[in-house]
Amino acid sequence: MIDYFTKVLKLAPTPVQEKMKTKVVSVVAEGDIVTVAYPRIVRDPKDPSKTDTTTWFDSWRFIDGKADEHWDPATKPGSE
Repeated sequence: MIDYFTKVLKLAPTPVQEKMKTKVVSVVAEGDIVTVAYPRIVRDPKDPSKTDTTTWFDSWRFIDGKADEHWDPATKPGSE
């Protein structure tokens, strides 16, 4: 993947910290599972003037250095 973007597409790598717009709360790795948590504000589907703050997460299972599976939580329809 890195070879393709840097050698074929001739793109210069940018440190992840410079790309991130969301504050990371935690990164937890255990075995082949990595979970990243970060804050998220969601609107109340019954009253869009109200919001709730929660912690969102993404989890990945890595096999042979590649992301093989991905999970994240769901929200109620209309609460994005």
